[in-house]
Amino acid sequence: MRMRKCKGGTHMEDILLVDDERPVLDSLLSSLDWAEYGFKHIHTAQSADEALDIMTSNSIDLLITDILMPGLSGLEMLKIIRSRFPATRCVLLSAHSKFEYARDALQLGVEN
Repeated sequence: MRMRKCKGGTHMEDILLVDDERPVLDSLLSSLDWAEYGFKHIHTAQSADEALDIMTSNSIDLLITDILMPGLSGLEMLKIIRSRFPATRCVLLSAHSKFEYARDALQLGVEN
């Protein structure tokens, strides 16, 4: 999925950034001017459970999440999201090079 600046029309408004490491989450928050891309509400979570709670009470258009987290992993969370929130677009982040993670993510409909 290529990020495009919002120029009117239909666009995504709510984004959820998920990573168990606070410095990584802070970096994601500050890496882009999310409003410039049409996002009005930027939500953050430090666990899959917290992310699922946020998704239950908010209409999340785009989820950007780490693959490996303590407890429920990003991949396990995606299985739940695909069944409960099929319209949410998803992007996985990982510093791991194992192809199995990429294959599993693609099977779950991840954008990038």
